[in-house]
Amino acid sequence: MEPRRANIVCVGCHARKVKCDLQDAPDGICHNCRRGNVKCIRRDGVRKKRRTLGRPRDNQPIAIQSPVSVYPLSPASRVGVVTSAATYSAHHASSAQQDSSPPTSHRSCLITNDSLLAYDPVCDPTQSESLAPRIPSARDAILRITQADVLPPPALRQALKDAFAQHLAPFFPVLEPGDLSDPGASVLVQQTVCLAGSLTRHDQKGLLLAYEQYEKVKTLLHVDYESDSLALLKTFCILSCWSPASPHLVTLDGPWHWTGMASRMAVQLGLYAKPLHGKDERSACHRRILCHIHNSEILMGMCWDRLPGLRAHEHHLQPLTVDDFATKDISALVSIHLTSLLGIITTIVKLNRKKELCSGDISQVLRSLSNWQRNLPNELRPYSVNSTRKPFHLASCQIFICYFTAIIISQMISQDVRGHWRTSAPSVLAASCTARLYDDINCREQSAHLIHVDAYFCLVAGAVLIFYSPGSPGKESERARDVDVLLSTLQVLSVKYGGARLVLAKLQQLKQDVESGRSQPTFFLNSPQSGGMEPCLPWVVNTVKDWMGELFPFPPSFCERMDLLEPSCNQRDPGLADEIVAIGQCEDVPVGQSLDGVFSLVDILDLDFDMFNDAEYQL
Repeated sequence: MEPRRANIVCVGCHARKVKCDLQDAPDGICHNCRRGNVKCIRRDGVRKKRRTLGRPRDNQPIAIQSPVSVYPLSPASRVGVVTSAATYSAHHASSAQQDSSPPTSHRSCLITNDSLLAYDPVCDPTQSESLAPRIPSARDAILRITQADVLPPPALRQALKDAFAQHLAPFFPVLEPGDLSDPGASVLVQQTVCLAGSLTRHDQKGLLLAYEQYEKVKTLLHVDYESDSLALLKTFCILSCWSPASPHLVTLDGPWHWTGMASRMAVQLGLYAKPLHGKDERSACHRRILCHIHNSEILMGMCWDRLPGLRAHEHHLQPLTVDDFATKDISALVSIHLTSLLGIITTIVKLNRKKELCSGDISQVLRSLSNWQRNLPNELRPYSVNSTRKPFHLASCQIFICYFTAIIISQMISQDVRGHWRTSAPSVLAASCTARLYDDINCREQSAHLIHVDAYFCLVAGAVLIFYSPGSPGKESERARDVDVLLSTLQVLSVKYGGARLVLAKLQQLKQDVESGRSQPTFFLNSPQSGGMEPCLPWVVNTVKDWMGELFPFPPSFCERMDLLEPSCNQRDPGLADEIVAIGQCEDVPVGQSLDGVFSLVDILDLDFDMFNDAEYQL
């Protein structure tokens, strides 16, 4: 006698073709979903009768299956959607019913219209070409031993979530309010948020907790615990917050790997291929996710010359607005204006790869930077209209640190001499302002809340200040103090981030070389010390100097070097050498190398990785 088939089943059990007792459940939650601690969603529709597998009719196309997750797509982009369902043989059917892990739902992947696979309509498959069936007993044993699906205690969990919302949410705006508070919230997302929140703690236990959470998240990913594709995508985005290994090491643990995973999954889900102009919460969430991935790839391209996985011209991404955020607070403003600032930095990175530059290119970048700071809302400005310093806000300081870094690297664009870059009055002033903001952060013991990319900002400002040699003892003491502020910040960051350890070792070596006289700056033709050396693109610095008044509309109390805005100060300071100071000895470089337009900004910073071959730097 054929067993009775239930008329009411949930989506998860139906996808896995396992027995579902939702029809008899008094509380509306089936046994499998209750054990897996996932939301039980009733499947709408009438169950189809079983049919024998055979050769399809000529007018009926065959559905192509893929082991990727379910994802609702708009009608305009449903052409070529590839659906899947978990397939189990008769030998594994009985064991699958006893699997206590969360059910794996359908995961739909987009195949574009340009592919030959995008010819058949969406249908309800009865058989798929999924991955080989998992071994439920082994998976349950892994979860039982590692406790990867066990969240931190409620009090600690809430504290870590609050820390993420307060310090990291502006830079990882991928979550919805219900992602952490709903009863059926994803365990994987919660574990990842707890990992990010643990990185903001001051004590050593926070780092130990971060390693523990990181291992749990990786375990959940490896056993395919999460069935929600969007939750997986958010997890990949947040995982890029931690850089435990130095970036010169080959590793799968770091922002480069996890951002690449997020980028490829966004492509697989088709987020890049469809316009995201909807007013609903899902469309807004998709826009924020794509913006975050794009921003992360910009920062990695700026810091380490990583090639992007998503390019702006390949997706229909619109600028973020306040309406894209459920909570319209200062964190939303930081996310919006940081995205626009990183767009300007993208232009700088592209100009660095350009073989022929003109003054119009630099002027356009400087005009964009000036307009960016002019259009900032009052909530993000460090000073009020009457030049009164506003209350301290960490995210506001971080966004201005990124702004000052953009001013410095805008003068480092050159294909004339590899590894040579320039310091000038604008770059020294921007570096001093950066040090002042980090000093404010350190005095409030907020350095533990900084993100890993702050190490690169310290590198840019520190290199400028280390090689800058002011003419008076008073200015020299100010310069030395600013360098110490940056090194102190890196000391805090180096405990958690491998990139910070790399930068700290580099700056400490540069400082020792300069103080011991092993590395001397070279001067320009209009300086008595130049010895007839030709300047390297001095018009770049001259162009920036013309914009100094608009780039630094701050009161004199912002930092001690605001006096550089006065032309007379530049003439009195021999360390600026009238026009520009180049770092390192200017050696003769073959034309083929000097015109190579693919040097990264790290190459311009002369970041020599050979010094890190010793075991003491393999962190």
